[in-house]
Amino acid sequence: MKLRFPGDLLEFDRMYTLYTHPFSQHSRRVVALMDMADIPYEKRIVALDQAEHLSPQFLQLNPNHQVPVLTEGDMVLAESGAILRWLCFRHGLDSFYPVDLGQRAATDQWLDWTTALFGPAVSAVVFNTVFAGEMKNAAALAGGKKSLGELLPILAARLDTHDWLSGGAPPSLADLAADAGALRAAYACPAAPPPPPPLPEGRARFPTTWRTQLVAHCRRNLKGMRRDPLLARA
Repeated sequence: MKLRFPGDLLEFDRMYTLYTHPFSQHSRRVVALMDMADIPYEKRIVALDQAEHLSPQFLQLNPNHQVPVLTEGDMVLAESGAILRWLCFRHGLDSFYPVDLGQRAATDQWLDWTTALFGPAVSAVVFNTVFAGEMKNAAALAGGKKSLGELLPILAARLDTHDWLSGGAPPSLADLAADAGALRAAYACPAAPPPPPPLPEGRARFPTTWRTQLVAHCRRNLKGMRRDPLLARA
């Protein structure tokens, strides 16, 4: 099968398939966008605990063996930031990826910040606190805590002066990405605000109440996480 990429396509003619995992913060940000924007898709859970991401079938989709991956027919797109931006371009989601150049620049800056800095630090702490067991890497855990000790005040300072990371009124891609990291951090920090209620099985379409809950949770989680004793946990 010859795989195609977004630049090769003019129109979509099939439903999206999103390869994801519930523990993946990068997957969660894409799920949040697609659900909030009512974009139809089929969710395929990749069994990371069973090394399905290393299978020949999945490696054909993403040789970097990571989720999320978005497909539509024979179009394949990996990397959560690229997927988020692609969906906004494709579906005209200007509220999530603002047209205003200043707000878009801020969105890009904070989206990249969560991917390059915040996300890896959260992953290091959560993996070595919750999932690693005998494979716990004390140096990686200490490094993740040190990084979060530097990053959380930066996030706090932004949110002290702006309701949203982009500086605009509604949540942007950057807010969804930061919230996904905050939700993952909650695994290692019981004091963090609880995640929103689980969504219905199958295609999760957000009625107004769901959107309201998720947006409210996004703001509460981002502003509440900085006060949690995450850095004090072993």
